[in-house]
Amino acid sequence: MSTSVLPPGPAVAEAVHVLHVEDDADFGVLTRAALTAEGFHVETATDSDAGLAYLDDHPVDCVVSDYNMPDRNGLELLGIVRDRYGDLPFILFTGRGSEEIASDAISSGVTDYLQKGRGSEQYQLLANRIQNAVERHRVDARNRRWWQAIETAQEGIAIVDAAGHYTDANSSYAELYGYDREAFVGRHWRELYPDDQVAYLLDEVIPEMEATGSWVGEAVAQRRSGEQFVESLSMGLIHDGGHVCVATDLTRHQEVRESLDRYRQAIALLPDPVCVLDEDLRFDLVSEGFAELVGVETLVNQPLSVVFDEPSVEQARTARDHLRTGTTHEVMLDVTLQPNEGETIESAIQFRGLFDDGELRGLVGTVTRVVA
Repeated sequence: MSTSVLPPGPAVAEAVHVLHVEDDADFGVLTRAALTAEGFHVETATDSDAGLAYLDDHPVDCVVSDYNMPDRNGLELLGIVRDRYGDLPFILFTGRGSEEIASDAISSGVTDYLQKGRGSEQYQLLANRIQNAVERHRVDARNRRWWQAIETAQEGIAIVDAAGHYTDANSSYAELYGYDREAFVGRHWRELYPDDQVAYLLDEVIPEMEATGSWVGEAVAQRRSGEQFVESLSMGLIHDGGHVCVATDLTRHQEVRESLDRYRQAIALLPDPVCVLDEDLRFDLVSEGFAELVGVETLVNQPLSVVFDEPSVEQARTARDHLRTGTTHEVMLDVTLQPNEGETIESAIQFRGLFDDGELRGLVGTVTRVVA
């Protein structure tokens, strides 16, 4: 495999890194020079093993491969690339152009198939095929990342077409109304609202959205079970005449807020020394017992180092990391507390993790022993 790379040609919008697998060294040099002149960064491997070794250690946007090579042919290389690197763009650029090879390449998942020709035109055609393949792949990857972000959002997000049917929705949106995502897509938005709310949305909300481009407010929605709830609803027009919806359950949020308020009040009134830390080890809440123990009245939003000495803070960081990775469910530490006034206090504290959807959001610490 060559180690030198020709100077880059004209800059492209976003650098494209190409691996060319070609056992004909002279043709490989010509191809690299032509593609480099088009602004691509090109590396040439003279057999598939060298190409795979390069892929293992370097990011590549597109593989261009010959078909007939000594160690394995281009389709065999394609199979390995698909197994290891998924839908990485792969163009078969071969001098053997038969319908059988083309058919096998397509069924094997090749991105594009191009027969070698004569003169500089073949390189220009190859450059165009590479650029198109990489741009499609990048758009698809961005769309996948965007959809993953939408799917993991706690807010319900959905798209409604111009006729009023849901064409897509994340799981949060479908579950808000009592459906799974597969059973939800295709339904009309009117199915989710009682008759009086349908009239309200048709007469007031949708006209305002169409006039201004968006609408934000509240509505009374209806789950599949018939249960009604108050939702926060945001809608915005999209280019095809449909609109995007973002919805959250205000009734449920109110219940959660009330439950959290009760939880915080209960913790604050505990006579036992208890503290709640966020994931950055800052105090989120302390009980009366903890505040009295350390002699500090205001600890909320303060770092752990306000009342823990540095070795104890390091122990707490290690405990947090163990809890985050799931290697343990609780950690007992011997720590040194630094009261606002008086001697330091040697204590034992037990930490447990606070999790939300599998993610560590904080720690609960309970002082279990105090050594005078």
